[in-house]
Amino acid sequence: MCKTYLSPIPFDTTPIQCYPHSTVSLITIKVVTMAESYTPLIKYYKYFTLLHGGLTIVAMIVSTFLYELNGSFSWVILFCSSMAIAQLFTMDHKRLPNAHEKHRLIWGFLGITFIISCVLAALLSVLVLYLDYGWDNAGLVLNELLQQANTDAGMVFFFAILLGLVIALILSYLTLWVTFTFTIKSFLKRELKGMAKAKQQSA
Repeated sequence: MCKTYLSPIPFDTTPIQCYPHSTVSLITIKVVTMAESYTPLIKYYKYFTLLHGGLTIVAMIVSTFLYELNGSFSWVILFCSSMAIAQLFTMDHKRLPNAHEKHRLIWGFLGITFIISCVLAALLSVLVLYLDYGWDNAGLVLNELLQQANTDAGMVFFFAILLGLVIALILSYLTLWVTFTFTIKSFLKRELKGMAKAKQQSA
């Protein structure tokens, strides 16, 4: 029995008829779907890394020397960075990311955010040790901290940090999911309305 499928072209709702003795339509749909699923996303990963990393560094400098920012500001940076790159994707492709692309973007951005946070935290820790104790005493202080980590209090502190990290990753994932599931849709609607209005004015 043959079914009717919608065209895989974005915003095209023209039905494609599948004839009993022909598989051309099915093959076309499968090829287009695979092509969309494997859209290169390296460009968006690079831009997100630059934007998120740059904003995080600026926020750290401001918080250190000018005005102390609270921890929630990191979610603002994540939301703004992901939203900017999501808008770039919709402007490039004139459509929303499909399910596979959204999955890759969310987990890619989450991994980049985790790496940036770890790298900046490590650099900041080294800088603090150097400014407070100097290079000569930094090794001694670090060795003392490692010895304290082996105590019961140190283990409790370690698991508290681990729990905080897990919670932060969950909240980061939810932030990215909301961005690519709901927020970007409103932007695309405004973008399409603007394009349609500009087309009508030029006609």
